[in-house]
Amino acid sequence: MKKTYVVLIEEISKETGIEHKHVRDVMDNFIDKIKELIGLEEGKIYLKGLGHFYVKKIRAKKFVLKDKPMKIPASKSIAFKKSDRKELSW
Repeated sequence: MKKTYVVLIEEISKETGIEHKHVRDVMDNFIDKIKELIGLEEGKIYLKGLGHFYVKKIRAKKFVLKDKPMKIPASKSIAFKKSDRKELSW
């Protein structure tokens, strides 16, 4: 089952007893910090036993749409690759 951001926040709030707003603030800050660190170094951020975040380069694309040539410039995106481990090891 896929978990959405909102469902994840609700479950953490329920299990920890921490207010929904505070959990959302922490999650938002966590995501912002990952974006900031990856953007600066264009490297990887490892979370032991969970996986790593990295910058994925997307190449430029050309195609024709309704008889008009279109061009999409190259870009970058943040990607996540899960760990091969079955259990988290903290």
